[in-house]
Amino acid sequence: LLYNIGCAANIFNTIDNYWDRIMCCQDIEFWRCLELMLGFFLLAIVWFNWLIIYILCLVFFPEVTDVETKRVQSRQKIIANTLFFVYFVFFLCGGIVLTIYINYYYYKGEQIYFIVDTTFGIISGAATIVVWLPQIWKTWTSQNPGSLSVASLLLTAPGGYLTVILLAVIYNSGVWVWAPTVFSAFFQTVLLIMCIYFEYGEKLRNMCCCSNDSRYEPIQQFP
Repeated sequence: LLYNIGCAANIFNTIDNYWDRIMCCQDIEFWRCLELMLGFFLLAIVWFNWLIIYILCLVFFPEVTDVETKRVQSRQKIIANTLFFVYFVFFLCGGIVLTIYINYYYYKGEQIYFIVDTTFGIISGAATIVVWLPQIWKTWTSQNPGSLSVASLLLTAPGGYLTVILLAVIYNSGVWVWAPTVFSAFFQTVLLIMCIYFEYGEKLRNMCCCSNDSRYEPIQQFP
């Protein structure tokens, strides 16, 4: 849920930053509009994927047979569904309405525009940090990657840096648009290094030790 909130706030910031391009899409051809809006679509795809994952978690909430555990999980499911309703109605729908209203009735140089843009940026950055730091701490203390996928991190971490280059350098987007992606890519890189070290480091050390031991035969003791 936190990462969904952060991604949604990042989308609102991107809409603010790309508003002129969105308006231009009414007068230009489709492929030119797609080129101008590519950065927005990249972030929107990330948010949409996390939203689908969260909805699937709510729908396929794990069922248990134990009566007491089932009561606890029923309460947790009610809380999770309530939080999703609040997120969808107030934050997601409210954020979209607020973003459109601000861009229609205010200019980018006005104070309220700056306040809304900065607020969404702080929410997005803070949510990203809060989501990844506990996972890093858990991986470090357990010294085990657990259910984390090294292959997935190998794809998402470099992809995050490429997205930052696209948004910040090529499209010259505002700092609050690409800063959360920098945080996410950095934390994923840290997790990737930790997972590789804990998953394969011990095996490599054992292989090296066995290889070194096999080179030498024990010295015979003579009386």
